[in-house]
Amino acid sequence: MENIPDTTSDMLGTFINVESAAKLIGNAHKILTEKELISKEFLTADDKLEKRNEISRYSTGSSNFDTLLTTHGHVNKKKVE
Repeated sequence: MENIPDTTSDMLGTFINVESAAKLIGNAHKILTEKELISKEFLTADDKLEKRNEISRYSTGSSNFDTLLTTHGHVNKKKVE
């Protein structure tokens, strides 16, 4: 197993110890979750796909264009009037 260094270096050659880096990352994660910029929960890929499939999608009126715009090649058909 590879040894984990006690410092990390950025492109400028400055160093930060692992504990400080972990604290910095933890604080950044806390701020981002509080501002709802990232999810608070861990989801498996299957759970994420299920949530994604629950999102309402609207048809453009052109099935070819709908297919082009979607990753899975389907749109929940709700025509915008």
